[in-house]
Amino acid sequence: MASDAVAVLIGDPAAEAKASTDWFVSISGQLRFLSTGERAALRRMPLGRSAGSDGVLIKLLSGAKVPTDLYERDYTRWRAVVQVAALLAGTGARASHDEDERVGTALYDADVSEKRLMRFLAARDGGLNDQLGLMARLLSRRNKPVNLWTLYHLIGRDERKAESARLRIAQDYYAAQARSQKDNSNDD
Repeated sequence: MASDAVAVLIGDPAAEAKASTDWFVSISGQLRFLSTGERAALRRMPLGRSAGSDGVLIKLLSGAKVPTDLYERDYTRWRAVVQVAALLAGTGARASHDEDERVGTALYDADVSEKRLMRFLAARDGGLNDQLGLMARLLSRRNKPVNLWTLYHLIGRDERKAESARLRIAQDYYAAQARSQKDNSNDD
């Protein structure tokens, strides 16, 4: 199991695909079975630590079989991604992760403006966490699950992967915008 964690950390695409299936699908599925209080604790989870939300977070990560050494090294990132998952799940415990739902496309479909997208993609560090929470709230209003793996890389320490995630989000947003404009021009 530790070798799988190392493969994910070094960017092995096959390991990432397996991990996203094993971990994020599991976390998204587990959210449905948490109590409303536990889901609320995760949604309200500030980036600082609290015993209640940390307990629920560790319960989810353990249930998803995320290797302890992996989440201990980057606990803040896991907290942020799980908070996004909880925000997307909402009070009705909807699905929060869909491997096929691209973040940029979901943002476009949720009527996120280009200006807000640029603010999100330009943000770094604490500002990125703020923008990530805002985007999750906008997506949750539209019942939009996303590929949480993209967000995992976006807020990671590996700048190459983070930049790749930013580019993928922008490409998908603008591709969705172009499809929409083409569809609208065909309707005329």
